[in-house]
Amino acid sequence: AMTSIPQPSTLFAPAAARLGLKMYDTGDRAVGVGGEVEVMQTSIDEFALEKTKVKGFVMNVTGGVNAGGQVSRGDDREVVGVLGRNFLALIDVEFDLPNDKIRLFHTKDCGGRSLAYWSDAPGYVDMDRMGKFSPFVFPLKLNGFYVLSVLDSGASVTTVTPSIAAHAGIGENQFGGEVGRAAGIGNRTVQTRTAVFDTVDLGDEKVPHARLEVSELFRNDDGVQAGSRVASGRTEMLLGADFLHSHRVFISTSQNRIYYTYSGGPVFSKVGTDRPPPPAEPAPQAPAATPK
Repeated sequence: AMTSIPQPSTLFAPAAARLGLKMYDTGDRAVGVGGEVEVMQTSIDEFALEKTKVKGFVMNVTGGVNAGGQVSRGDDREVVGVLGRNFLALIDVEFDLPNDKIRLFHTKDCGGRSLAYWSDAPGYVDMDRMGKFSPFVFPLKLNGFYVLSVLDSGASVTTVTPSIAAHAGIGENQFGGEVGRAAGIGNRTVQTRTAVFDTVDLGDEKVPHARLEVSELFRNDDGVQAGSRVASGRTEMLLGADFLHSHRVFISTSQNRIYYTYSGGPVFSKVGTDRPPPPAEPAPQAPAATPK
């Protein structure tokens, strides 16, 4: 689920009601893939995740997430919220999704030493951030053009907007047919298509012939300020959980750096369609070179 920048932690309204939390009207609205929703706010006396505890933890409360305030896992468990930058800025976090692990770290006196403790030669990028609570921004290149992508574990697949695709030389006539609908905060959905990029450069790691989703991430943003949509232009590429499933990633807030190593498998999810298949392409997705 996407929220406008900066990214707070969010509790979905059904869970907040069950917990009996007192909510306050903020007068604000969150902007996401599905449009805009009203934002309430609540304060939790103590929020704990393993050994990390926060007193008086403030969370936004929204109701219009995926048409009803609930995110389905495909089993009986309900996702009740999203941990955002106001929590993650307090720690360093490692995504080891190939081994089904997420690890939290409190780093101290590490200087500029590599924090990718599992590798002697990890790839890394320095985050381009606008403040302590801004999103995790992963700079990369599409077809040789520089793009700032938000690393978003809540996005199932990596997605670019048509404007970013055009920036990388991919026109509307090169998009594939509709493959689905994207959802997030708000109750509406947007069309998703695909496009093939000759190269995606993730630091020193190069992925050839990568088929990525293309979607107007903020088409449903109805808010306009000074002639521009409120959210569009802020986030135009999401580096999603498909990237995290094929890599081991250490996000260091303390160093403002993202370390990563390739773990195997497709770097980006293959996107299926019920339309006629496109012409055969070279086998995609495995990095052409191991990061230095």
